Amino acid sequence: FDGMRLVALLRPPADAEAAVKVLCETAGYAPAEARMRLAGEPPLLAARLSPEAAEESVARLRAAGCAALDVDADPPGDEGRFLVRSLEFLPDRVVLQPRAGAPLALAGSDIRLLLRGIAIGHESKVRTETSRKFDLGKALLTQGLILTKTEKKEVHVDVETADQFLLVYAEGSLPAVLYESEVAFTCLGKEVQPSRLANLNLVTAKLRALAPAARFDDRLIRMGRRGGPFAPGRGPDVIAEVLWQALQRGLL
Repeated sequence: FDGMRLVALLRPPADAEAAVKVLCETAGYAPAEARMRLAGEPPLLAARLSPEAAEESVARLRAAGCAALDVDADPPGDEGRFLVRSLEFLPDRVVLQPRAGAPLALAGSDIRLLLRGIAIGHESKVRTETSRKFDLGKALLTQGLILTKTEKKEVHVDVETADQFLLVYAEGSLPAVLYESEVAFTCLGKEVQPSRLANLNLVTAKLRALAPAARFDDRLIRMGRRGGPFAPGRGPDVIAEVLWQALQRGLL
């Protein structure tokens, strides 16, 4: 942990050139690089700076009419979340159960943000491949009855995995995360769906109905691992932190 901060913009700047000028002066960018940082779907991760420089950059971006904020460059991931194994819906709350330990009960009125996303990872798997090759020795020994031999070899394959999730942010508690591959959806009883993704969609709909005032956002699905050079491999965690901090500060 290096104490650095990420400067993010929640919306494309109304005056792009004014924002470019601020980033050039506070982050040391060339104009072309600053324009590149301001391109794409927001929130835009514009710079990684020291706390003092980030504070100055955010203040100047806001003065230029930008919806900007700074967040910890290394926000907590699943180690700082409540990992849900099953859940129970009650009339005014949802009770979340972990794999082990005490449950977490969230009132619908306390839930403020629901984020749908996708975790993309890689697994190394070993696959056995079988091939048949012409064997001159066997052909001669068997007078042509056996012409080939079987060869087996192990091949290491890198497989991409995709696991959709739902992040639940509520006042006064750890954010809860529900992974489609981890939740025991049998807790839905007669409403259980034929696929894990359909069950996660159903849980999302139920939570939105329980907490109608909560903000819902699914841009993390489209963004995947996006984080660029500022947050390699941590894109979903960083963007989620930006959205939560923005909501708490009244910027969303």
